[in-house]
Amino acid sequence: MATEERLIDANALKETVTTDYYEHFTRYHDTDQIALIDMVCDDIEEAPTVEAAPVIHGRWIPCENGGYYCSNCDTRVAFLVHNKYCPNCGAKMDGERKDK
Repeated sequence: MATEERLIDANALKETVTTDYYEHFTRYHDTDQIALIDMVCDDIEEAPTVEAAPVIHGRWIPCENGGYYCSNCDTRVAFLVHNKYCPNCGAKMDGERKDK
């Protein structure tokens, strides 16, 4: 199965692992499981951090003389065929509009 990269909150994951599992196994004195959980928390701590770029949003606005233009950069397209992103600025066309 192929895996895809995704952004997660590593601090929240570590907190969940610690509270949900560590406390349970500590209560039952299962030292093998406690050591495994410590290893998982260390791996989470050492995992690389990605630098995420902010997503630019826009929307297609109908032109009076036909076609549409991008609310973000004013690029005009003659017609829309599954255009989810502006071909000029790359804005994600999901209905939001950038303040100009």
